[in-house]
Amino acid sequence: MQFSYPLLIGDIGGTNTRLARVEAPGDDPGAPILLPSSLDAFEATLARERVRPVLLGAAGPATGRGVRLTNTDFTIDGPRLAARFGLAQGLVVNDFEAEALSLAAMGPDDSIALAQGVEAAGPRLILGPGTGIGVGALIDVGGRYLPLGTEAGHVGFAPESVEEEAILGALRRREGRICAESLLCGPGLARLHGARLQLAGAAEAPVDSRGLLAAAKADPTSAAAATLRLFWRMLGAFAGDMALVFRATGGVWLTGDLARASAPLCDAAAFRAAFIDKPPYQDFLAAMPLRLVERPHLALKGLARLAAQPGAYLIDYGARLWRP
Repeated sequence: MQFSYPLLIGDIGGTNTRLARVEAPGDDPGAPILLPSSLDAFEATLARERVRPVLLGAAGPATGRGVRLTNTDFTIDGPRLAARFGLAQGLVVNDFEAEALSLAAMGPDDSIALAQGVEAAGPRLILGPGTGIGVGALIDVGGRYLPLGTEAGHVGFAPESVEEEAILGALRRREGRICAESLLCGPGLARLHGARLQLAGAAEAPVDSRGLLAAAKADPTSAAAATLRLFWRMLGAFAGDMALVFRATGGVWLTGDLARASAPLCDAAAFRAAFIDKPPYQDFLAAMPLRLVERPHLALKGLARLAAQPGAYLIDYGARLWRP
């Protein structure tokens, strides 16, 4: 099968949507259009761009011809969109399926090392906090790529210290079940900070992740900076858990605007220590390279590569294309 051009590719998150045109096979997408994640905004852009195929990554469990986003009221019904806008074809994958696609298109300058590890074959893992936290993997199967999207952010949160146990208890009494995404994302960062203040007997003041980042960067000795350091240690522990699940011997990549913006507050040694502290698998995890994706919007590059070379990827097109 082949996709016709020009086409529209998009990364639809819980808060923002980024869309870009690709004019011909092999072209990299240009600077994306930034929209709020809403069906009205998406459809208005789709009508204006007048493209034939559409390839999307969306933050929800995409297994067929559509997806309902997890953290916002936005449903993509692929066959309905194809009929309404006269699209020749369409495909929607999970947003971290799209991020996993980007690993096959990653250039040497697209990421930086957090820990060198040992370069090896095997599954590659990518994860990143945003409105939620996403996890995906890419597996080489006989020279073709199998991208895996997941809902791994919704596994239960596993505390790794007395402080984290206290935070979990405080939040559970107030909110019920606490999953990894409850804490390891933008809204979760604010939730984590509020819980730390509560346990310290300090007054809680409404603050979002941007406010916390600004306060932490302004004063590395502040409570906000301490919360960011804890956030990164918890993220390292979660990344290590996911690396064990996928046996990610091909390496682990962190991505997303929140990870990039808060990276200066990350203690790389503490992050790696939390990542590998999984007895009896410390040596196994220590061998995995850890990298931070510096280039934004790589999911769009991955979708563009998929559009140009659909046969290189193991995707059940028959069950997922908007026009079978």
